[in-house]
Amino acid sequence: MSARAPTAPAPPDEVRSLDLLAQRLQHLNGAIEVLKNTQAQYAWDPNPPPWTTIAHQSQIINGRFAALLEAFKDSQQLLNQAHPYPLPNFPGRTHENMVTQLTRKKMVPWAEDWIADGVKHAAGPDADIKGEVANSKLAGEGGMTGQQMDQLWDWAGPAGGRIGKEVLTGEVEEEEEGEDEDEDEEDDDDEGAMEGVEDTGVDKKTETAPPIRPMMPLEDILKFVSTGVAP
Repeated sequence: MSARAPTAPAPPDEVRSLDLLAQRLQHLNGAIEVLKNTQAQYAWDPNPPPWTTIAHQSQIINGRFAALLEAFKDSQQLLNQAHPYPLPNFPGRTHENMVTQLTRKKMVPWAEDWIADGVKHAAGPDADIKGEVANSKLAGEGGMTGQQMDQLWDWAGPAGGRIGKEVLTGEVEEEEEGEDEDEDEEDDDDEGAMEGVEDTGVDKKTETAPPIRPMMPLEDILKFVSTGVAP
């Protein structure tokens, strides 16, 4: 393939720029495949992958994605002007699908929708792009708006810290302990007041603890945090 007409070969600097973009894409794809394989290894394991492993692989993906964006930025003028032309020796019959994808003028519909969602997400809830972005969905059906995502994080921070402290240390907030003591005193007073009263035959309903829900998989948590789509 060539970035120019077959009669005008591409200059070496343009070829190097295209090779660099291809290299950056391969590096990013390889990092994503590593993360996918890590998730697949724990598909049937009740325990999620180690958080340190996920964090390290995510940092690698972010770094390679940033390098790819920088390469696109440096080659922006070339990409805006260049068009692929199949050379005479290119195997067009055996690689017909590749030729079709490279020579098409527009992106496939699902790619356009994906890019539009990414632009809205990156713009943030306060951006003014053809309407109120704060009221638009971030990702597909059931997605959250930017304002709802901010409200979720405002609530999740303090609540998650308190719950995590109770789970790890077994400590309960002093306010809750005080409320429990007040409830115990009220129960004692009620029992004393009920002495001597004729039994009506109605049994007091006993409170049952709600069932404990299983822990949500880490993959669903990361998907919800990133896109706002409920699992």
